[in-house]
Amino acid sequence: MTHLILATQRSTRCVAAMICICLIQLASYGDSPPEFGREIETLVAQAARRGDPANGAILFHTSAAACSKCHGNVDQTSPLGPDLTKLGEKTSREAIVESILYPSKVIREGYQNVRVLTDSGEVVSGILVSQDDSKITLIDPSDTSRKIEIPDLEIEAVKKSDESLMPKGLLESLRGEREIHDLLSYVFAISEGGQSRAAELQPHPDSLKITDDTIGLDHAGILTSLGEKDLKAGRRIYQSHCVNCHGRDGVALMPTARSFATDDLKFGNDPYSMLMTLTRGNGLMAAARYLSPKQRYQVVHYIRSEIMNSQSPGYVSIDAAYLRSLPEGDSLADEKDDSINRDYGPALLSQIGSKTAVAVTMPIGDGLSFAYDLHQMRSSGIWIGDLDVSQTQHHMQRGEGMPNILGEKVNGLQDWGWSLDGTFEEPDKRMKPPRGPVGEQWMQFRGYYLHEDSAVLSYGIGEAGILESVQGQRRGGAVSISHDLRIEPTAQALRLSVAKLSRGELIEEVSNEHSIAVRGELSESDESGESLFTGQPWEYLQGDEARRLDLGQTGRSIAIRFRTTGDGTLVATSPLKGRWRPGGKTLFVRRGKLVFDIGWVGAMVGRTNVDDGRWHTAVLVVTESSTRLYLDGQLDASRRQFNHEQIAGHVFKIGATSDDFGGDFSGQIEKIRSWSHAFDRDEATGISNSVQAMDSAIEPDYEWEKQGGFDSEPLELSSLVYATLAGDTDTS
Repeated sequence: MTHLILATQRSTRCVAAMICICLIQLASYGDSPPEFGREIETLVAQAARRGDPANGAILFHTSAAACSKCHGNVDQTSPLGPDLTKLGEKTSREAIVESILYPSKVIREGYQNVRVLTDSGEVVSGILVSQDDSKITLIDPSDTSRKIEIPDLEIEAVKKSDESLMPKGLLESLRGEREIHDLLSYVFAISEGGQSRAAELQPHPDSLKITDDTIGLDHAGILTSLGEKDLKAGRRIYQSHCVNCHGRDGVALMPTARSFATDDLKFGNDPYSMLMTLTRGNGLMAAARYLSPKQRYQVVHYIRSEIMNSQSPGYVSIDAAYLRSLPEGDSLADEKDDSINRDYGPALLSQIGSKTAVAVTMPIGDGLSFAYDLHQMRSSGIWIGDLDVSQTQHHMQRGEGMPNILGEKVNGLQDWGWSLDGTFEEPDKRMKPPRGPVGEQWMQFRGYYLHEDSAVLSYGIGEAGILESVQGQRRGGAVSISHDLRIEPTAQALRLSVAKLSRGELIEEVSNEHSIAVRGELSESDESGESLFTGQPWEYLQGDEARRLDLGQTGRSIAIRFRTTGDGTLVATSPLKGRWRPGGKTLFVRRGKLVFDIGWVGAMVGRTNVDDGRWHTAVLVVTESSTRLYLDGQLDASRRQFNHEQIAGHVFKIGATSDDFGGDFSGQIEKIRSWSHAFDRDEATGISNSVQAMDSAIEPDYEWEKQGGFDSEPLELSSLVYATLAGDTDTS
């Protein structure tokens, strides 16, 4: 009975998910919406269940949808759109979604755009404030502080526009379903919770800051290199993102937008000024964070080449004098970090690295992920984190890379899997071809169902049909994984490996005859060097000392001598306890390479593997203009203007970042030195190249060395693996 209920629910959900995607894709096409009432209900339900209103608040203020520009925020309102905190319960969630998808279907009173034809033949557009026998008063949409009064004697005609000031296709400016769900969940929250809920969700100012990624660009070089390929790329961007406001031919469709063909641009007509408007945003224009500097220049190139011309107001020609006036730099801005968090639902079928040809990866709660190798029905990994699909077709138009585990693996619990043909060893060629599953006589994967936000796997081992769901939980440094299994009656004996202990194994019988407890000592690092999280630093400093050593502070250098065969944190500036937060900084080893990460800002990743068990010296140098990471006498990574001011309450840590990021260091740290001086290239390469140079450098303002009795060996963690069989187990 339970199986049938799950199957029925899954059947309905499959259709709903497909319709939701279709709805998002079709949202901006057509002037009159089709009857998508049921699909809107689905989108409402998905946003309510899966949306994150806190992240939606950030999108409300910073995304290309530019919601706060017209709907205001906690501190101020706008005449261009209704205050969403005052919608109240009378406005249903379905009505909110419909208004976003089809803004011109119903235009709220007081926000209608009107056009006034004067006796001189001029057409004046604006938001109607009042109209009487003597005059009509409008608000200028492009400058809401300006009111326009037209005497009644000068008015020939007044016409209310059928087009909303809110453009079509706003959801298409977001990056995937996850952002759509997040934004909608925020709008639901403040419309129902009012100003108090909006104040609770108001983002931290750090998360609203716009990083100027144009500093250090070779602007003249980029402009002179733009060609036919860039023109085509700019056309695609314009038609995807700009056309709803500025019109396909550059004649503005919205009164709040400029007509590129005829208007003098408010914030500058030359290419550099247009680039900076896209980069920083201005007026009602939101910052185009989703475009790289090169892509912004490409769309500027298209506008100037195909829409504007030398006769356009204020047109600026690109000549030698103009090119000399541009800021200097050495980067052509060909690269952009497009890594974003995306919501793939409760399960994603994919390859994982080069070792697992087909896996199903599932988020199982508390930031944990679990992957099943579908060719063998064995665990491919349990880890704290997500699946990295940044180089795949899931993320890039022509992504040819493989998904990889992104996070810290959980030791001990990796060896979940069924015995096939009487063994837990890798199947031989008789049982399994190199790229295919084991034979159907041993295992059959039948798919999965969705039950609420969980995936229920359906497969067979031998003749026994099995349903399985997985849940995870974290408390401090402890991780617990539970598998719920429903196994059909079978005469065949089934054997299941639930875990693998690295040392001190002991089996202890428990009173329940179907239960066993396995006790043992799990080291913080197994033989592969993969670490668990405890979030516990080897040592930490707080107060003035922590502020002085803040890793994001400019004009500083820090050197660390270490060795490892795994991953984990060298040093960090982060909260003493709890989760990773915006503005935190950490220098850690991930997948064998050094990474310097600033929370919610970005990361720079080294090129050299350091998990070889040898001694290495890393030097991090932070200045206003750049951050550089040196390793063993060579520059390993760098990034322009990559720093961040201090965050109140953050401490300086050795060996750990937080309980959900960075990982605890597995290996040895011999010494740390920090200076209130930014080393130049020669100094940094010298110090990172030899221990003697590190010790003989100018006097540091902080030094740490391995203390007597503290050998930075892996911590010993007591562990318990518990397996139980519940219900009828009689196979006779």
